[in-house]
Amino acid sequence: ASLTRPGRHWRQNIGQNGPCIAGKRDHTKKSKDAYYKEAYQMESLHYLLMRCHAGVSRRVMARAGEMGLSSGQPKVLDFLRTAGEADQKTIAAHCLIEPATVGGILLRMEKAGLVCRRRPPEDRRAVRVCLTDAGRRAAAAMEEVFRQAEAPAAAALTEQEMASLLALLQKACRAVEQKETGKRE
Repeated sequence: ASLTRPGRHWRQNIGQNGPCIAGKRDHTKKSKDAYYKEAYQMESLHYLLMRCHAGVSRRVMARAGEMGLSSGQPKVLDFLRTAGEADQKTIAAHCLIEPATVGGILLRMEKAGLVCRRRPPEDRRAVRVCLTDAGRRAAAAMEEVFRQAEAPAAAALTEQEMASLLALLQKACRAVEQKETGKRE
């Protein structure tokens, strides 16, 4: 059983003996203050961001799994689709994956024929990763998967709301990244 979902009128969900569970009183007798705090946590920024991410991620990974892709590979395909080619360190940074983990992801992708590694003639020590024809087809398919995974959220918002949401999320991301690295823009 779960607590009645906090919403616009979440304070109304509290009876004299605490919140309702499946139409019955919660016999744990939580105080109203404890319930208010719990309701706040369920609607806080980190929780809402986590819920959105988890919902979209489940949709993406279900479809990616059907395509034979594992965790991390959809992000790498999407990045290389737009970047063309990049070194392992750049891929790791842009995909927010640890460099050592990217090495394993790229190895599996190379074995699957999705990416190839090459040494540019101007720097024989460097190794660049790029998509193969099969990788470009997989990346195009994943682009559609990403669009479909985002569709429910996009459909709930007007164009102006979507533009505002994207701008606010970009601003929040920059602030969080600055706090992590200690750098200022």
